[in-house]
Amino acid sequence: MKRILIGFWVLLFVSCANETKNFNEKSIAAESVIDDLDNYLSTQEDFEYQTVASQKLQELYDLSLLLKHHPEFEVDISKQIENLSNNAVSLPNTTRQVHIENVTKVNTETLSDSVSKLHLAFDIITDRGSQKDSITAIIRSEKITIDNAELMTTKVKFEKNN
Repeated sequence: MKRILIGFWVLLFVSCANETKNFNEKSIAAESVIDDLDNYLSTQEDFEYQTVASQKLQELYDLSLLLKHHPEFEVDISKQIENLSNNAVSLPNTTRQVHIENVTKVNTETLSDSVSKLHLAFDIITDRGSQKDSITAIIRSEKITIDNAELMTTKVKFEKNN
């Protein structure tokens, strides 16, 4: 009877040791999946921020061009430009069109959980040619609740690089 009991206990300990090993392997695999998901989400967030920054950058240049050619709308356009940037965008007087292309992220700084700095490089394509430039986009994200649905708002403001 003692031998059967000892055999049972040995069998129980061995089987528990195997389960612990399997549990650890599953835990490591789950941690790996979580890390991959975190990397994907941060990459996805950077892509979304870069897209929003690219659109707002085009808007900034379009507003600057509109202000240059239609000074009668200066009050309204200046307010919109002020919401997008503290610095004026310089464009030649003869420029009629501006396209922002090849916007690439140079660097990202996370200042807090809701504020990030995105350093961007881009090409300014005008009717006079093209030139490379860079700018810093300060991106503020905030969760708001509308009709019991949580939404994320994103605001972009540009700073000229020194």
